[in-house]
Amino acid sequence: MGVPQFRGCRVWSALGLVAAMTSLAVAIPFLFQATLPLAGAGVGEFPSTPPPDDSTDWVARDPVQCEWLPWEQDWLESHDWDLSSYPWDADSSIIIDYYARQDIEVFEVDWEYWPDPVPAVCSAEAGYTIFLLVSEEDVEVMVSLGYRVVER
Repeated sequence: MGVPQFRGCRVWSALGLVAAMTSLAVAIPFLFQATLPLAGAGVGEFPSTPPPDDSTDWVARDPVQCEWLPWEQDWLESHDWDLSSYPWDADSSIIIDYYARQDIEVFEVDWEYWPDPVPAVCSAEAGYTIFLLVSEEDVEVMVSLGYRVVER
């Protein structure tokens, strides 16, 4: 079951809502901030040890409001679009699992929240950056998926 379209915006019928994604634009960043309060403080998940030769790089992405990130969409599709059961507090594990199924090993996930507020419109950035520590060999693929290489 996919997400129904309504005037170009996504609507969550699985929740019984008849609201456009613009109304969720305020809720989604709030959920991230409410459930991941330590993420911006440098707390990440460490699923495995990076290679001994330290051949890893950080990649980053600045999500846009109303844009479901690929791991969120993947999880929701496999859970009948039940947003109410999305485990926001386990988002790092979902990210790691999503990329593992694409043969990309993510060693660490971190978030950094921006100090300035962002407008609550679907075309605006969501106000945080997602950082992933990946093998150098996966960097090219991650860049093709919209990430950029960063120093941390």
